[in-house]
Parts: sequence; structure tokens; C-alpha cells
Amino acid sequence: MKTRQILVCAVLLVLTSPPVLGQSLRFEGEGGAATLLSVAKQDYERAKPSTKRLSVAASSTASAIGKLCRGEIGIVGAARAIAKTERDACAQNRVEALEIPLANDAVAVVANPANTWAKELSVEELRRAWLETPAKAASWKQLDSSWPDIPLKLYGPGPKMGLGATLRAALLSGNTAPARELRRDISATDVLPVVIEAVARDRAALGLLDWPSYVASAKRVRLVPVAANAKQSSGALAFSIYLYASAKALEDAETKGYLEHLFANAHRLVTQAGLAPLSASDYQEALTRISRKR
Repeated sequence: MKTRQILVCAVLLVLTSPPVLGQSLRFEGEGGAATLLSVAKQDYERAKPSTKRLSVAASSTASAIGKLCRGEIGIVGAARAIAKTERDACAQNRVEALEIPLANDAVAVVANPANTWAKELSVEELRRAWLETPAKAASWKQLDSSWPDIPLKLYGPGPKMGLGATLRAALLSGNTAPARELRRDISATDVLPVVIEAVARDRAALGLLDWPSYVASAKRVRLVPVAANAKQSSGALAFSIYLYASAKALEDAETKGYLEHLFANAHRLVTQAGLAPLSASDYQEALTRISRKR
């Protein structure tokens, strides 16, 4: 896949996004967080038919948080916690960002359905597939000698995506080797449907998705389970997603009403979005925090 094709897809997504009717009503999110915001938006509009139009767009976590800290948007669904540098940027621009845990997501490792050899991957095999190390695999056979000697083609999230940061952290957890970045020859994109398309057509492909994206494309790509071992649990690829709301956005009655609806119905909406819900007390606490903002 050529970088130019990836960039064109990203530009098309921006150009075809729905019109924004007000900064406080524009929401952006990555992966499963964006899915949840969209599911909640549709549910809220069914419950309140007279509501103003809300806009939810797909975006990388880094890009969305950057816009939040510049005051360009009011609500972000993030695939990772906000970084200190981003907190500092918000503070510098006098943007107060409220952090609320949303749900639990997971990295889905996917292959082409014609791949009949990779029944599962170990964490060590994932390290050799995805990390920039001297031992990185160039072919499937280099991952496992019983697998075919064909190129290993990787498709995954771009550097601004929280999904990639989550995978890197999981692969480095408990590993005594020097910290490594994700390898440089990944066909990377901030538009996850590009990953789905690439893996669905390429027998040699291995891809990374968030869990809702995998569920929505389960007929086109095959999930590759990650084997657990004594030092690495099978839940290592699970991660938390967060909602960030600016104090200014919560001054808007429509935005606040939407968020109150989301957290009052969180268990149902999170499950509908294909994510793992938090506890009822977590959502009650979130609802209380939002309601107190005047």
C-alpha cells in the first residue's frame, strides 16, 4: 500500500465529514471511543427528536486532543490517557479538560481469512512482528518455521493513534529488552477501514484494529488469538478509553444533555458499541461530575 493512497483516504474522510454546527457540538474520537460517541448520539437524538444536530467524526487521539486543547472542539473520545505535554498545552490555552473513563476496548490482531496457518500468536511473536528490533521478522516463516515463506505485510495505526501506543506498551510490558518503537515498515494509517480493506485482500497481511472495528468486519478478516503465558496475561491487549470534555463545552445545554444521556444509559450503549462496560458506580460518578458542572 502506498503512502499516497493512505493520505488520500484520510483527506476524503475529512472532506466527507458532516458539517459542524457549533464548536461545542463537534465531537471527535478514535476507534471504539468514536463508535460509542456515535451510538450515544443516535440514541440521544431518538430520545430527544428536537435536539440540534450533533457531529461525531473519526480522528486519531493525538489530533483530537490537540484540537480540544486549542479550544477547537469540546468533546474527545480517546484511546489512551492524555499525556503530560497535552495537559500542559491545555493549561497554556486555559482549557480545563475533564477526564472521565468511558469503557474498556482491546487491540484485535487480524489476518486474511485465507491465512490458515496462524491459528494464534504468542506475545513474543507479536514483538518480532511489530517492534523495531534486530530480530524483527520479514516473513511468516521467520515467525514460525512451520509457516509459509511469504512476506509478512503489516497494516496498522499511525503514530498519532492511541491504538498503536497501547500495542507498544503491551508488548514491552515485562520485557527486559531496551524500549523499542513500532517498526518503520508498517503500512500505517489513521483511518482504520484502510486496515480492514488491506487485510481483507492480502493473504500475507497481519493487521491491528480496535475491537468494535473488528466486530464490524468479522466476515472479512479473521481474528488471531494472542496466546497467554506465565508472564503475560491474555488481557494484555485490553486498554481503557476515556472521554475528555472542556469546561466550556459543558456550558452548552445540548452538549451537557448528550453526556448525561450517555452516562445514564452507559452500560447499554457501551455494550451496543461492542465495548466492555465499567461498573455502575463508575458511570454514576461520571454522571454526578457532569451534572455538577454549571
